[in-house]
Amino acid sequence: MLSHVFEGSELSGDALLDLKLNIPITRAHETAVQGDISLNGNRVVLANVPPLDNAQGSVYFTEKGLWANNLSASVYGEPATGSIETDNGKIAIKAQGRVTPTSIASIVNNPATDALMKHVTGQTQAEVSVNIDHGLSVQVTSDLVGLTSQMPTPFNKSAETAMALAFNYAPCSDKACASRMKLTIGNLFGLGIDYVADQNGSIHAKNGTIAVGQTLPTKPNGNGLAIFAKAQNFNYDNWQTVLADLSDAYEEDPNSNLKSLSLSRAVITVNNFDYHKLNFRNVNVNAQLGQSGQWTGSVASDLAKGRFIFVPEKRQSHALLRADFDYLHVPQPEIIVDEAMKVA
Repeated sequence: MLSHVFEGSELSGDALLDLKLNIPITRAHETAVQGDISLNGNRVVLANVPPLDNAQGSVYFTEKGLWANNLSASVYGEPATGSIETDNGKIAIKAQGRVTPTSIASIVNNPATDALMKHVTGQTQAEVSVNIDHGLSVQVTSDLVGLTSQMPTPFNKSAETAMALAFNYAPCSDKACASRMKLTIGNLFGLGIDYVADQNGSIHAKNGTIAVGQTLPTKPNGNGLAIFAKAQNFNYDNWQTVLADLSDAYEEDPNSNLKSLSLSRAVITVNNFDYHKLNFRNVNVNAQLGQSGQWTGSVASDLAKGRFIFVPEKRQSHALLRADFDYLHVPQPEIIVDEAMKVA
């Protein structure tokens, strides 16, 4: 039976209904239902999927489920086609359609994505699969052909360049979390977040991992947010505008999943790091947050090598940084002093 599969769903606009009922008078529990609904420019709202505008096609149903092939609709202003099927309370939705930076921002719906999409133009095709069966599972894939990124290296991209995007959100197979989200763009970028459920059933981010220039781990480790990054070149001046946009959006977003996660690990490797007029080569940073709230780690480059301890600012004490260097060379100390004065 369909039971509560479509509880909370809405259909607006005129549609044609063809319905047949077979109700045995002495065996009402054996009632048989058969029919179809012809959509003609309707608006369809289902739980856990974006609203469908100007929906066209036929939906067939019985007392056991419903089926629809060759449906078409507009999703955030972009055309899409797809199908829907139910079986014993399970729902399977498959769709293909065009996406743009504007529609991506609407689907993801957070200020940080809005900030990034300001630097992307064009359109591409994507495939979406949604399954609802004792939890929600969502898969999205695209080659991103047709989208152009004006972000600095290594996130710049021409429209002709293919870059495999994969998004997956599904219930966890173990008891470590309630659900797990994973987003990858080739080996260039990865984001994984584990969610846990509270007593009210609401989910919250438990831990997460960001990977840049390397493969995202199978699942986040430990608590908090870990960042693993590798890059051939990184020019801070080129990234300053994008980083400022992201920082502002992050602070303005009250529902950011990442905001609830404190940074707990950072492993960064950059072959050439340019900061204003300074150039650092073979930069390696490895830092970890301890249970006491104290950071420990090491830093190495052609200009410096050493170990450090950092204690963040607390109510009654200033932040403390203590470092023990094997060597330290500052080729243009006046630049360091000028930057320090700006921060102060």
